[in-house]
Amino acid sequence: MTQPTTMEYLSGQVTAQKILIHILLGQRVIVNQQHAYELRSALMASFRAIRRNEKMSKEEKDGYITILEEALSAIEFVRSSASGE
Repeated sequence: MTQPTTMEYLSGQVTAQKILIHILLGQRVIVNQQHAYELRSALMASFRAIRRNEKMSKEEKDGYITILEEALSAIEFVRSSASGE
């Protein structure tokens, strides 16, 4: 299902990207499983926070969640590659 591109959807994506930048700048480069786990935990905390946010519209949340899901997928790939799976 393709998400419609609205201003609120894009606003959610921008918000998520800004948070990702802050998380990534605050974390060390992922060189082992522990670093990947720490970054994943920070992203999951962002998911929980955005789901509880009652001031954002559904479209804005959808945009936010789309970016975070992509980041989680990338982390899972790095984790599986690092472990040799």
